[in-house]
Amino acid sequence: MNIDTTININRKTLTRIDRAAALRGVRREAIIAAICWIAGKRGSWLKGEWMRIRYQRRDALKDWVRPHVRFTPAEYAYFNDMRDVLKMSVSFFISYAVEHYLDEIIEKMVDDPDNYRIWNYAVTAFQIENVSGMILYWGIPPKFITGGGLLE
Repeated sequence: MNIDTTININRKTLTRIDRAAALRGVRREAIIAAICWIAGKRGSWLKGEWMRIRYQRRDALKDWVRPHVRFTPAEYAYFNDMRDVLKMSVSFFISYAVEHYLDEIIEKMVDDPDNYRIWNYAVTAFQIENVSGMILYWGIPPKFITGGGLLE
């Protein structure tokens, strides 16, 4: 079951996404997932601990739209995790990814457009004395880190 939602995005940014989707013969959501996957892996400098969620700058001259999008449950969870970790609204994160990674993903999708979707993740929880923790894995690693070390 997919999850329907909306994003708030500049019309020019949405047009770029839609052109890329038409060029590669995929849905808009496939382009969004692919570029956000790359942005999440490379955006370590974006992390913002102990700060509020950042939103896109409002510009009266820009034409904002609120398109409906349909994400897989894994994609939806990924976007929400990125919101929490990077302290960026999902719409801001998508706009950032379009600006920085759209051209790259268009090239990579030439051979296999389905290879860049977000498909799976794992979560491990641990307790060390009175400290609880969780590790989110976007993708399935060969070994999992736990409070006691590596878990095969």
